[in-house]
Formats: sequence, C-alpha cells, structure tokens
Amino acid sequence: MFFCACEKPISTASHSPVSGHLVDILATRTSTAMALTELLGAVPLVSSGMPKFQVAAIYLVLGFISWYTISSITAWYRLKDFPGPPTTGFSNLWAARAVWTGKSWKIFPEAQEKHGPITRIGPNALMVRDPATVVNINGVRGGYHRPKDFYDCIRMDPWDHTVLSETDSAVHNDRKTKIYGGYNGRGEMDMEKDVNMVVSDAVELIRTKYMHSATSGPKPPLDYCRTARLIAVDSVTQTGFGKAWGDVREEKDHYGWLAFVDQMFRYLHTFAYIPALSKIVASKPVMILFGPKPTDNTGMGQFLGLIEREVAKRYKNGEAKGEPIKSDTGRSCMLDEWVKNGISQRMAALEVSAQLPAGSDTTATALQGTMLYLLSNPTAYSRLKSEIATGIREGRISSPITDKEARQLPYLQAVLNEGIRMVPPVMNGFPRQVPPEGDTICGRFIPGGTDIFVDYVGMLKDKSVFGEDAHMFRPERYLEGTKEHRDRLFKTTDLAFSHGKWKCLGQKLAWLQLQKVTVEFMRNFDLQIVDPMNPCRIRCFCTPELDDLMVRVTEAKLE
Repeated sequence: MFFCACEKPISTASHSPVSGHLVDILATRTSTAMALTELLGAVPLVSSGMPKFQVAAIYLVLGFISWYTISSITAWYRLKDFPGPPTTGFSNLWAARAVWTGKSWKIFPEAQEKHGPITRIGPNALMVRDPATVVNINGVRGGYHRPKDFYDCIRMDPWDHTVLSETDSAVHNDRKTKIYGGYNGRGEMDMEKDVNMVVSDAVELIRTKYMHSATSGPKPPLDYCRTARLIAVDSVTQTGFGKAWGDVREEKDHYGWLAFVDQMFRYLHTFAYIPALSKIVASKPVMILFGPKPTDNTGMGQFLGLIEREVAKRYKNGEAKGEPIKSDTGRSCMLDEWVKNGISQRMAALEVSAQLPAGSDTTATALQGTMLYLLSNPTAYSRLKSEIATGIREGRISSPITDKEARQLPYLQAVLNEGIRMVPPVMNGFPRQVPPEGDTICGRFIPGGTDIFVDYVGMLKDKSVFGEDAHMFRPERYLEGTKEHRDRLFKTTDLAFSHGKWKCLGQKLAWLQLQKVTVEFMRNFDLQIVDPMNPCRIRCFCTPELDDLMVRVTEAKLE
C-alpha cells in the first residue's frame, strides 16, 4: 500500500518572487519587441533607400523576438502554479546543466527539498518523489506514455526502436510480451548457472591477482567498481546470447562498451533533457552519418556487428530454421528463447543490442553502491558475515549460493534493498507524459502533455516512509515493526526498478547478480577500503557511475 507523501498544495502567492522574476524577464522581452516595432514603423525603410536584405533582416529579428516572447510566455504560463528554479519556466537548460555536471543526484533532490514535492524543472517538465505517483504513472491503465523527444535519444538504430526506447505503448507492450520469457529465464534457460560462471571467474581473478596471503607477498588493491562493471557486462552477454565476452576473466573491456558509456552517456542524457536539441541529435540523418555501424572495427559499432553475426546463426533468410543453435555452454539463452517465440531476425538483433544499456550499468551501480555502504558500516558488515557463516555451517547455503537460498537470508535481503535505496540504479529518469485529458497528482491538476520525471533519490530517502534516519545506511529498518510496515518499505524500494507496464525487464537477472556476488565475495574475502577519506567518486547523468573504489583483499573463508 502506498501513501501520498506530498504536502499541502502550495498557493500561487507562496512563490510569487519566482513568478515575478519570470514576468519581469518576459516583460523586458516584450518591451524590446514593442520598441523595435515602433522604430520600424517610424523609419520609412524602403523609401529611405535601405537595401532590401537589411529590411528582411530587421523583420527576421523582429519576428524571432516576437516568437520567442510569445512562446516563453505560453510555456511559463502553462505550469505557472508549480514552483522551481527561476529559469525553468522558459528554459530546459537548468535541468540539462544538472545532468551535464554529473551531480544531478544532488541537484534534483535539493531542488525538491526547496520547492516542494512537485517541482518544475523545465517549461513542460515536473519532477515528483511520491511513491503513489510512481505507481500511478506506470500503471497499465494509467494512460501515460513515453515522451518521444527524450526516448529517441537512447535508441540504438536510426530506423527502429527497442523495448527500451519504443514510445508507442501498444507496440512496446507487444514487443515486451514476446521477449518477457527470455528475460525471466523461461524455457530451457538456466540463468543461475550462467551467472554462476561469471561470478566464479570473478572470484578466481581476485584470488589469483589481488588477494593478500601469508605466502603471496604484496598484491595491488582491487578496483571493485570496475570489477562490478565487468561482471555485469559478462552476465548480460552470457545470458543474452549464450557467450560471455570474457571481460572478467581477461580483465578487459572487450568491444569498448565501458569506454563508450564513459564517453557518450553524458552527452546522450544531457541532450535528452533539451527537446529541441534531441530532435537534431536523434534524427535519422545524424544517426546515419555519425552513429555506430555494424561495419565499424572498434567501439559500439564493433559490438553491433558481433550481435548481427550471433543473431544470424539462428536465422536463415530472416526466418528461424529448425531448432535454435544453442550457445557454447550447451544451454539455451535469451536469444534462443526469442527465436522459439517467433520474433523476427531484425527484432532479435535490436533487442539484444538493448540488453547492455538496459542491464549492465544499472546492475553495476547496485553492486557498487551496496558494497560501498556495506564496507563503510562495520556493524552491517559483521552481521552479514555472521548470517552467511551460520547458513554455511547449517548447510543452508550451497557453493555457489542459489537464488532460493539467498531469499531465505533476511539480513542479506535487507542489505541489498538498503543498498539500492541509498544508490538507486536510476536516479532522475525516465519521464512519462500525462495523458491529453490531464491528471491529478498529489491533489494538484497537471495539464495533459506534461512530462513527469521521478526523483528516485528523494523518494527513497523520504522520512515519512523510511523514518527520521532515512539518510543513513541501516538495513535493520527492513526487519523492524509490523509486517505492514515492512511490506511498505520493500514495496517502495522495489519502485527503483519502476512499476507496471514499464517495470524493468532485467530485474531478475540483476537480483541474481546482487545476491551471488555479495555472498560469494563475503564468504571468500575480507575487503577493506584503501582510502576511507576518499573511498570513491560518483557521477550521475541518469544512472549513477561509481569509480575507483579501491579495496585491499585478504582471504576469509567462512566454511
């Protein structure tokens, strides 16, 4: 059950300084336009012998100023009753700048603390932090849809969309139905064994290269953040088309995926917040000319080429022929299940290409954030170690741990939920658009066509839901109080994976990785932050990225 955390509706008078400031700016533009009009009317331009191109230029300038003035007034007026930073009534640059700096995880929540639970962040954009609203806007019957300008910026192909970027709700739902079974390990898939292979590679890498022991001598510190990213990539590729890239085993960024993310995500997410710019960046001509191509020899294009070849193995002339060709493991993968479900070769290639941006960075963030807070809290660290050790001694934990076993460890589940709460995989996106007839959110009417963003950081640190110590990492909160109270905490935290028809398809895979990596690392190693004063760096354009969490590794078997 969700409760609206919004405060009493704010009257227009309560934010009159902001409105007044905007009115002053717009009035200045209007007076400028009027002055130019008077000047233009007072001067006999043609009769004075002024060249026609100068006359045209003046009219062009006047027309632009008039258009900009009218459009600014219209944009500001439409959502004038909703407070926000001063420039957001007529410009998207404030929000775009917040994303560009990589500090949106601080800037957006601070704006909401100042301006209230419904904060204006652009001429046509509002940000909310209320769990009930997140449920409503993502509901199957809510009537909300994805705004095209934003989602076009995250598509992988100039001609077609994937389930990640599709804005037509009917097409999205049909596509999701066809690929849902693969994402959830249906059919002949063995998703657990696939993840076990990757986690085993990670444990072996750390034991061989980074673990200190009495006989090994000095070893370098482990960059846990990078290792988490490699694990996420290998897990997605192993389950996606049956063969991990080997990023963990070779400790190498094959096909340059991580480099692509580090280089391009700042631009893509920033452009998405500026509709006028996203129309250009995501246009077919620009993507055809400058986007990655399967024929490229490096980077994202090389990755797309690999996907096309893997998909082609399962098809002939665009049609599946006989039984799908299984992966090197001899087991089925997501792609094989999709083939059996009858999706086209084109659609299969598109959806495989969407798996990495949809599932690798978000899962890596959850792995990184959880470990950062766990290593920073000796009480939680020791208690989780104790729960795992007890489970091993009593024979309730296999090697490696299974999903079923992990879900029977209450403190582990509390730690993982608390880690996601403190560092949500998505912090300030993705928007939904209010249906044409408008809707009421937290007691306020929102005009149709308005983009609604979610401040996940603010929502998951709401004191009315998580208590006065919501800013602290304290897993015990999920084990305290009544069942109704605990269920409310778990359900609210689960909204980090969205809800309803847009709920994250990869949640099961992400949770498998979180459980297995956390338990297997804790049972095999003791980890210690090298520099507690500067444990790591964080940057967030939409999905947060943690870098340089350097840890010292020693052996700590719990069997």
